[in-house]
Amino acid sequence: MDRWAESFASYDGAKPTTCGKETPLTDLESSTVNAELVFQGSVIEQSGTPAIPELFAAVDHDSVESALRDIATNPNQNLHAAYRLWTDLIDHEEEPTHDQLVEVLAALQYVGFRDQILADIPGINEPMATTLFGTTEEAPQWDRIDNSEKLLRKLLTIAAPTHAAPPLTLLGHMCWWKGRGTAAANYMHVALTFDPDYHLARLLDQMLGAGIVSGWAQHKNTAYRNTH
Repeated sequence: MDRWAESFASYDGAKPTTCGKETPLTDLESSTVNAELVFQGSVIEQSGTPAIPELFAAVDHDSVESALRDIATNPNQNLHAAYRLWTDLIDHEEEPTHDQLVEVLAALQYVGFRDQILADIPGINEPMATTLFGTTEEAPQWDRIDNSEKLLRKLLTIAAPTHAAPPLTLLGHMCWWKGRGTAAANYMHVALTFDPDYHLARLLDQMLGAGIVSGWAQHKNTAYRNTH
């Protein structure tokens, strides 16, 4: 469908005379489908490409590269320290220093650390697979996800293009959890622009292209919109 289309038309159906007949998009607002989406905690609405004003606001490529070299000297110890730092920052809503942003951004370049963070963000004790796909019956801690989003946006201020894919991908995943598919797709597009081979971004991009919706966004008791 044209992004700016104001109507739609069916191309098949039991009544050939109605095929191709234009119907205003506004008619969907009073439809049974739209009512059900609202009841379930989701709704289709217009959404433009979101701006990412934080991106490259204060790039510090050299400091992140230096932090990566430090992590490499003792990955287990240094990544564990970065994980504790991440947890403290989002759980206590502390304002991070520049050095703390550098440490977390460097750690996110490690896939294992990134996955640990992604599984931990919702703050619920469930298997990683169900958490990542938002299919738990228990609602995630949306405030914790919001705090994580704020921190990731701050990471983007210092992230050079070579370091930007991990935070962009995580931000996109959180948008998908919230049912914001357009914003999620935008983050995936930008992440893949900087790193076309970034596997998680490619996977999520394919998932979005297939129209898969987060389980949390489909139910009123777990949806972000209904808890905020």
